[in-house]
Amino acid sequence: MADRVRAVEARTDRLVADLVLARTRSALETAFAEAPWLGTAQRTKLRRDLDLLTATTDRNSKAFGTAADTLAAEIDAAFNPA
Repeated sequence: MADRVRAVEARTDRLVADLVLARTRSALETAFAEAPWLGTAQRTKLRRDLDLLTATTDRNSKAFGTAADTLAAEIDAAFNPA
C-alpha cells in the first residue's frame, strides 16, 4: 500500500510541475510581448533555460529545485532590472 501511495504522489508531483512549467512558459511569452526592451539574446536564454528545466526528468531532485529557483531569479532580473 505504501508503495502505491508513493507512486501516486510521484505522479501528482510530476503533473503539478508540468502545469507550473506550462503556465510559466505561457506567462513568459505574454510578458515578452509587453517588454520590447528585452533583446533577442535575453529572450532566447530565458526560453532555453525553461526548455532545459522542462526536460529535467527528476522533478523531486534538489537539482531541479535549484534550477527552478535560478530560472525564477533570471526572469525576475530580466523584467525588473535593478
